[in-house]
Amino acid sequence: MQIGEVRRRQSELAAVIGDAVEDLDLSQEVIFTQYTRKVLPLDGYVFWIPTGTLTVPGALHVAMEMIQNEDETFGLASATFTTQTFVAEFTDIPVSTIYVATVGESNYAFSRHAGYFQAANTWHYQGSSIPPALLSQLLSSPSQLPTGLIVSNSLPIWLAFNGYKSPYVGGFSNTITLFPSKLVPTNEPAPYGVVHIEPANTRGISGVPQVQQVSVNGVATRVMTQLMADRVKIVLYGLQSDAAQEFYGALMEYIGTTSTNGMGLMNVPALQDGKREQVELQTIAMQKTMDIDVSYSSYYAKSVALQTIKTATMTWVGFNTSV
Repeated sequence: MQIGEVRRRQSELAAVIGDAVEDLDLSQEVIFTQYTRKVLPLDGYVFWIPTGTLTVPGALHVAMEMIQNEDETFGLASATFTTQTFVAEFTDIPVSTIYVATVGESNYAFSRHAGYFQAANTWHYQGSSIPPALLSQLLSSPSQLPTGLIVSNSLPIWLAFNGYKSPYVGGFSNTITLFPSKLVPTNEPAPYGVVHIEPANTRGISGVPQVQQVSVNGVATRVMTQLMADRVKIVLYGLQSDAAQEFYGALMEYIGTTSTNGMGLMNVPALQDGKREQVELQTIAMQKTMDIDVSYSSYYAKSVALQTIKTATMTWVGFNTSV
């Protein structure tokens, strides 16, 4: 068979499948909302801000199942979006951007390109519906971005360790950026660190919280404080032994400096070598871990976050006010 004949048959197949797609979706056009990732400087929580829309012709195929968990019951849908239009935005998507399709009352996020059928000139994109518990992370405007603290553990104290510089002559400094677990930026290059606080490892030490009156910007405000304890796991990537020891020294100095205000050490932590492997590389990553038990005042954790508010800056990228 000659090349010209192959191309002619491919064109015919593409036309047939194109007609089928139009029949299946009744000439449907799916509107995708573009969202840009925003990270709260207080505790690393991620929210998504709308920055534009994109309309693409194609067919959306949905398979639904009911999920019944301890804390929620919802319909989880697996979605495949089929189109004969090459969507450059999906291919060249920045790591801080997602596209969400809204069909009826359901929202679908697409994270996987399932394949391109060259003979039929057809693209397939796969995703899933967004559970109700996570819809609150999709905001309709920047004005909805939370301004207060979300977490209730010692995480703000650990994130405040980023950029720590010793106040002492010959002291230690921290050059490693720590991120909350599960919220590490996409494809973050080493070196970096992760703070993981298992929910079950947060506990109260004092019997009941204390209620206090404090002045915030000259306004009397009621706050609650309690002596708490966390078991914290630190995971470091890309550090040689000397650099890891520098981090360890800076951390011990940091905890010692803050201990008079609101956080204290409750164990003797030790750096351990992790075993993060990949078969294809036949090697292991430069991984270090340590487990740390700390006590802290819940109000101190909040006050550290309030200090972060005063020094942090927020940058809006590509916001479209017409959305």
